[in-house]
Amino acid sequence: MIFNLQIVRAAAAIGVVIYHIDYHLRPDLHTDFLGVATFFVLSGFIMCQITRDDAGGFLLNRIVRIVPLYWLCTFARIIILGGVSVFSSSFWVDQSGAILKSLFFLPSEEVPLVAVGWTLNFEMYFYLIFAASLMISRRFAPILAFFVIAAVMAIDVYVPGIFVVHYYAHGYILFFLEGIGLFYLWRFTEIKLPNAAVVLICVAILFCTYAYQLVTADLGPWAERIPMLIVGSALFLTTAGLDLNLRPLVLLGDASYAIYLIHTLLMGSIRRLAPQVLELGRTDVRWFVLLLVLFILAGLALHLVVEKPMLRFLRGRLAYRKAPGKSTAAHVMATIGPSPVPSQRSRS
Repeated sequence: MIFNLQIVRAAAAIGVVIYHIDYHLRPDLHTDFLGVATFFVLSGFIMCQITRDDAGGFLLNRIVRIVPLYWLCTFARIIILGGVSVFSSSFWVDQSGAILKSLFFLPSEEVPLVAVGWTLNFEMYFYLIFAASLMISRRFAPILAFFVIAAVMAIDVYVPGIFVVHYYAHGYILFFLEGIGLFYLWRFTEIKLPNAAVVLICVAILFCTYAYQLVTADLGPWAERIPMLIVGSALFLTTAGLDLNLRPLVLLGDASYAIYLIHTLLMGSIRRLAPQVLELGRTDVRWFVLLLVLFILAGLALHLVVEKPMLRFLRGRLAYRKAPGKSTAAHVMATIGPSPVPSQRSRS
């Protein structure tokens, strides 16, 4: 497990929560600290990393990692929205389109029932492209996936008006490509500077990238560079021998997917029961901190009580089916640790 990446995940998830609480550090400054973009860079890198030595069962392992908890949260959202009407067949008929699109990550102009699910639609798209590339060549799968995704984006430019193509040509898709590029940069770049210099440079980059987002809301072209700089700095810190195994932060990284999913459900419930609480969270720093802590603790609880045991069970079943050899799921966990995905700055 690369502990620095888990800490980056924790920061990304908390950034998304901060964005959705909608507390402005200044009247003109509202940021998610590029949390979703960072998740996508991480995803692009990790998919290359975990399939470098063992590509077996890639898509099944990704589905096990992403789908069960997302489906649980989706059905929880359905219950919250529907109330007693969920016991009526007419409810399921009326909502069938939205439910099916949400459960199966289908492209849609509507936001999924779990609002952050729009990012998972892109994750599953990336996984499918990557899995297809693995079937052609394990060695060159990242490069094949890179060019397929880039080709889809090019088609959208030169042949506009195709909804599915336009959907999967979203600007955030570029961050998957940055993650793939970062993998090759990290793997093939030889660090010729002393480790102390690498540590100093990487720490300075991390400090500046986060501090810059506190200074200005208009990041300009840096918005497309900062996520890669953050993930790259974390990786090269590991290469230099500084891999921070800080258990509380690593635990937050492990729980980042649960935090990412649960906070929007809680916000929806609070909005229905006590909307003034969310308004206070937007304007009063004390309520902002209270909500932030609440959402993080809820995510930790969901991770420890539901997600972790569920993943252990499902991965155990996969390992059992693959016995007597070592399971891919176990290899993935030993190599890089759990991989969430992983709010768009203009949608939530």
